[in-house]
Amino acid sequence: MIAQWAEASPLDSTRGSGFTVETTRDDIHKLTLNVLSGAGFGVKAPFKLLPQDSLKNPEDIFRDSPTPPTGFDFTFRSVVAYMNLHIPTMALANNMLPKWVPRPLVPFFKQDFAAHRDLDKYLQRLITTTESRLSGEENPSNLIEGMLISRKPGDAKDAGLSDREIISNMHLFTIAGHETTATTLRFALVLLALHQNVQDWVHNGVSEATKDKMPNIEDWNYDDAFPKLVTPLCVMVRRKSFLYNW
Repeated sequence: MIAQWAEASPLDSTRGSGFTVETTRDDIHKLTLNVLSGAGFGVKAPFKLLPQDSLKNPEDIFRDSPTPPTGFDFTFRSVVAYMNLHIPTMALANNMLPKWVPRPLVPFFKQDFAAHRDLDKYLQRLITTTESRLSGEENPSNLIEGMLISRKPGDAKDAGLSDREIISNMHLFTIAGHETTATTLRFALVLLALHQNVQDWVHNGVSEATKDKMPNIEDWNYDDAFPKLVTPLCVMVRRKSFLYNW
């Protein structure tokens, strides 16, 4: 994200270096979805758009491309963004409108119906592809793997979550977690920009915690690295306290 900002934004001549970012909303939403995709779904979502002809594997449908995959009206990122921006009409169209009402009679809900259908299809595809690569014995590396591995054969009471229950949980995880996380990051950036001393403190804390780590972040051990990242956590806690007091 920062590399794209540096490439797309003009140099800040008043400081002799750096760049100017006029708005962070869309990019922070994209970054947040990339994080949620990895932690929740085990799906890597590159920040930049991928060429349509490079999407070869089944999981590639979750990556951001110029046009939606075949059979979809939205890309995965755009359907999550749409649902976040249209929660009231999404709920009205898909949860409150009686099923017996013919959909052609309510054309103003067309996008809401399509978004709900597409996210459902994406999550069902995710369950199928994740299930096909699980042996049932490994430790889960993301949320959906944990829910699938918890399924137990035999007694229905102990069978774990059904596909529909997993999809419902993933709906909540995606929609509720996306906007709140993005908002936290945006406020954190603003507060850091306003308080240079805090910005320096956070930078020094991150540098100290990661100085002995391997260059590739994917090779880091989460259980070892995360407890050392104290300063970013303090900023997030402070941001929430500020909002609640305000």
